[in-house]
Amino acid sequence: MPEINLKFFISDAQYSALDSCYEFFRKEIKMKIVKYTDIEPVEFNNEVAMGIKARILIGKNDGAENFCMRIFKIAENGYTPRHTHEWEHEMFIHSGRGEVLDGNEWRPVSPGTAIFIPGNVEHQIKNSGSEPLVMLCIIPSGVPEL
Repeated sequence: MPEINLKFFISDAQYSALDSCYEFFRKEIKMKIVKYTDIEPVEFNNEVAMGIKARILIGKNDGAENFCMRIFKIAENGYTPRHTHEWEHEMFIHSGRGEVLDGNEWRPVSPGTAIFIPGNVEHQIKNSGSEPLVMLCIIPSGVPEL
């Protein structure tokens, strides 16, 4: 697609302002590329959530305006809280084996499993295998990131 020269359509002052904005955003918003293990985890070990290491991979502090990407590592016999909330979220099982609570039914999950959890559906994830369960989880922006 050919580039359009905006100077033909707007005044010099408008062009200068647009050019300044473009430069500001080009310098301020940067791509983030990070190995997840380089991010310090938040650990949860209590009656509600056991054996959880949670990391925010990409979130509001990175300039992400629409989603938050998190990764959870759940230890053997560990589990997330049993809970509901208004927002949907999507998960992908990277490694390990576990089960996800779907209403009142526990369903097995393993590497390569994708999970869609609509808003207001009670859910929980537990590790039922002998190695850590690692899952990616995406939630909308504006809700608690952890």
